[in-house]
Amino acid sequence: MQKLLGVLMAAAMLGFAPALADQPKNFVVSIDGTEYPIDPGEKLTVKGKGGAEFQLGLRQSDVGTFHGDFVSFQHGKGQNVTSTQIGSDTKQHMIATNLGSLVLVQEYAGIDPRSLAELMLKQLSKDDIRDGGEMEKKPGKREIAGGVTLEGLTAKIVIKKTGVTRTIRMEVMTGGTSDHGIVAVSRIDNEAGPDDEKMVARFWDSMSVKY
Repeated sequence: MQKLLGVLMAAAMLGFAPALADQPKNFVVSIDGTEYPIDPGEKLTVKGKGGAEFQLGLRQSDVGTFHGDFVSFQHGKGQNVTSTQIGSDTKQHMIATNLGSLVLVQEYAGIDPRSLAELMLKQLSKDDIRDGGEMEKKPGKREIAGGVTLEGLTAKIVIKKTGVTRTIRMEVMTGGTSDHGIVAVSRIDNEAGPDDEKMVARFWDSMSVKY
């Protein structure tokens, strides 16, 4: 049974296209040479070669992992990573929420990006500063998986309007070598709530790079 469950889990992650045109499914699980089209949340009763019946189910994991060229990080199942080619040697991967929170990684394949923290922070905070925000910034570090240390800036932007005070926290961390690396960013408003807080924490806690 443990071997069977292992086969089931592996097949579920592969996400093959369905074979039946009249009943299209998003996944096909293969067990002992027999294919079973199935959608997440669906349950099927399957009969093994020995005649024993068992329940086959499939669900999406609560946490997914995004893999770039040399960076990876985890995200919630309802959060989509948008990837954009923003230069001949630069890719950007981002998750943004309706509450203005975001996590973002830029991968640089042709230059050393370790001097870009100040520029990135300036670009991402300019609208908040224009709205009257006052920013405090200081050097920061992030220890990520594999003993890698990212370095950059942490910032707090305070915006006071009509008796309401908003506090925005930002981190811009960089790492790399002489000809490639990453710029990693998080931004969150104090009003964003626990889901956005979890997104940002998971981003930093799960990040891994291979230069």
